[in-house]
Order: sequence, then C-alpha cells, then structure tokens
Amino acid sequence: MKAKKACLGLEGRTTSSGDGKSLGKDTNVKWYKQEIEVFNRFFGVPQSMLQVALQTDVLRANICRYVDKWLKEGKVKRVYKGICPITKRKVGKYSTDPKYWEGGHND
Repeated sequence: MKAKKACLGLEGRTTSSGDGKSLGKDTNVKWYKQEIEVFNRFFGVPQSMLQVALQTDVLRANICRYVDKWLKEGKVKRVYKGICPITKRKVGKYSTDPKYWEGGHND
C-alpha cells in the first residue's frame, strides 16, 4: 500500500489541514480516498473504466479524470484495446501495475 501511495504522489498527505484542525466532511478528503480506491482497482489485471466504476461506485467521469491525469504522469497505461464485458464495445483496458505495461500505449 505504501508503494501505491508513493506512486500516486500521496505519501505525505494527511486528513488534517496542517494547523491541527480536522478538515471535516466538506473537503477533498473524499476525493483523495476515491482516487486511491480507483488506483488500487486498476492495479492488477487490465480493466475498462466502466468495470472499475461499477466495482467502486465512483462516477465514470471521475475515473476518466483520474486516468487522464495518471496517463500524463506516467502512472497508468492503456495495455490494450479489447471488448468490454459489460457494454460489448471496444474499449481501452488500463492498469497501474507496471508488470502489464510491456507493449502498452500511453495515449
């Protein structure tokens, strides 16, 4: 887990504001946790964004945003294009696990 947080660049983050006060409910902590959860779901066998959205109950729009950001940072790769088992459409299959990156595309 520590390696995954380091890869995301989230290693030093905490859920407090730095002045000792709790951030409360209306903060970015929810999005921070959501981003980690999505990253962990992509760590392993390549999956489509919709598959991860259904597994995590995170909106697909948020997942698209995270994947776009990670593609630019080199933290995720589109390993191949395949048929989504849910929609039966051609989709990109992504993974954050470098062992699946051989021959993958970063676009």
